[in-house]
Amino acid sequence: MPAYLRVGLGSPEPRDHETLLAETHFSATERSASNPRYWPLGLTHLSGARQESWLVSGQVHDSQQRGFNISDGNDWAWLGTELICADGDDLIDASCKLFQTLHALTSELGKPYVARLWVVIPDIHGNLNNDDRYKHFCSGRQHAYQQLNIHAPHFPAATVVGSAHGPLRLHALACSRAGVALENPRQTPAYEYPKHYAPLSPTFSRALQTEELTFVSGTAAIHNSDSQHPGDPIAQMSEIDTNIAALSTQLKPKKAHPIQLEYGRIYVRREDDAAALQQHASHLWPQSSNWPVLQADICRQELLCEIETGIRT
Repeated sequence: MPAYLRVGLGSPEPRDHETLLAETHFSATERSASNPRYWPLGLTHLSGARQESWLVSGQVHDSQQRGFNISDGNDWAWLGTELICADGDDLIDASCKLFQTLHALTSELGKPYVARLWVVIPDIHGNLNNDDRYKHFCSGRQHAYQQLNIHAPHFPAATVVGSAHGPLRLHALACSRAGVALENPRQTPAYEYPKHYAPLSPTFSRALQTEELTFVSGTAAIHNSDSQHPGDPIAQMSEIDTNIAALSTQLKPKKAHPIQLEYGRIYVRREDDAAALQQHASHLWPQSSNWPVLQADICRQELLCEIETGIRT
């Protein structure tokens, strides 16, 4: 039987065959002592749904191993951890070890394929040894993938954004079956970005297609490898819409349009842009009326918004 996965905004009532795998609480900063499937994201919630519910079929077992909290189902597992990032710490080495541990655990769980990653980095553009924290994180992640022998086109979909404070938070969704990585014909693959963007390129796929959902990475206003429409958040969101449409043409088999977006998140750099961006999003994607709008620093300082979504496969 194919694996089962559904994403609901808010706190939907599980259907007869469904079990909660994870609840992502966008503005929460602390885990719940009574609910091991409660996952804080630690961002400022501006509007829309305050949480997401990820639902699977069958039983789910909760555990803690090697610094990770784990909710393990039949076909899917959710893993997460937090890492305190002090200014003097070696974030390259810490990130490398984080990914090595993550993949060791997913293999032991029988879910060796990481389909989706979310990482929130405090002070993501803060200076760290003459480079910003994001670039150090990207270097550590790439070192880990090289050591784990994970290469393109086998990178997961990923979103990496910044928070004002708190620990580095990593959430991962792993599967027992491999997905298919997709790239956007309008964009240079992130792992092939020119060196002036980072010493080591970000290692993620634009999307990861599974039998249930196609996970679309954090999608920003980038054409080829260049940021578009600096200073204009509305134009940047329209560019994002163009990128999502182009990416959807790579689905296998091709889907009829309009595509079915299962869920979405809207990340905005500046709170003052949030209302206009949410209104523009509802024009571009009518199903986005209750998508959460979250304040976060985008990976490049000139980018003012980012969308992540999932396409029903």
